Amino acid sequence: MSENDILKINFNESQFGTSPAAIAAMREVVGQVNRYPEPFSASLRTALGRFYGFGEDGLEHVVVAAGASGVLTVIGRALVSPGDEVVTCDPTFGAYEGLARANGGKTVLLPVTEGEVFDLAAMRAAISERTKLVCVCNPNNPTGTLVDHAELVDLIHSLPEGVVALVDEAYLEFADDEPGQTVMPEVLAGYPVIVVRTFSKIYGMAGARVGYAVSTKEITEKLAHKVPVFAAAREGLAGAIAALADQDYVAHTRQKVAESRAFLTGELEARGWHVYPSQTNFIYADSRRDTAALAKALRARGVLIRGDYEYSRITLGTIEEDKRLLAAIDEAIGAGEVPSR
Repeated sequence: MSENDILKINFNESQFGTSPAAIAAMREVVGQVNRYPEPFSASLRTALGRFYGFGEDGLEHVVVAAGASGVLTVIGRALVSPGDEVVTCDPTFGAYEGLARANGGKTVLLPVTEGEVFDLAAMRAAISERTKLVCVCNPNNPTGTLVDHAELVDLIHSLPEGVVALVDEAYLEFADDEPGQTVMPEVLAGYPVIVVRTFSKIYGMAGARVGYAVSTKEITEKLAHKVPVFAAAREGLAGAIAALADQDYVAHTRQKVAESRAFLTGELEARGWHVYPSQTNFIYADSRRDTAALAKALRARGVLIRGDYEYSRITLGTIEEDKRLLAAIDEAIGAGEVPSR
């Protein structure tokens, strides 16, 4: 089986491609790759500042790095020192624990709720005099769930002095009500919060490695000191600016993902699975069978999903791709390759 025959739905890449405008913009600058990109990604930061309502002050509120992971590395270097604590929940994106460990900090890992949602009350109670960051992945990876927005705002408003909320909204553009769920207004109001986003997911530019953080002037200044001069490639910056301007394509991708989410959720529930309510481009589903064995059986059939969590994390694709996944699941279970738990 060639690589082109494999259905890769394990990395949460967009299965719906990239804005044609972004591709055209990247092609325009390919012949200029002998030159370094714009220092400190100034044009993209300015464009993002306008997009989120900061007017021409984007340079003072936005930093850009190599994907959301690169942004999280910057945040760790800027805000976490040996002995500091980073409070988050588990399971979630492993980079939060990584940014603490890399800078001599300690991660305080709390369990998610029974519904696989971040436990904000437990996080607030866990804040100590050593806490520097509280990290909320919203929607959460790998569970796909959203926290209650009012409770998240209350958490941000109640933080002790010196504690910063890191809210990772890498997947929020897939949510049915993004404007009602984002905490960007809390940044505009001056609260100690960093919003992390990326062009890797709904914008379909995972290979370009462009992520960014939006925060207050004071926090952004601290982050900016830890960002390399050439943090993002020339092609990535050009593509990101064009993609940001093409919100019609974003809406198109959001709609296709929503259709896939409804279809695959219904099909898996009809097979007896429990699918947690997702607001992302993936689902987190309990097959009631051995999760790792299921992933192994699907891999043998050319379908890649994540099988290293408690339950299966599956990237949403086209309806045709969903049907291929379902056929592989039915075949593997029917062949007795996936024991019940």
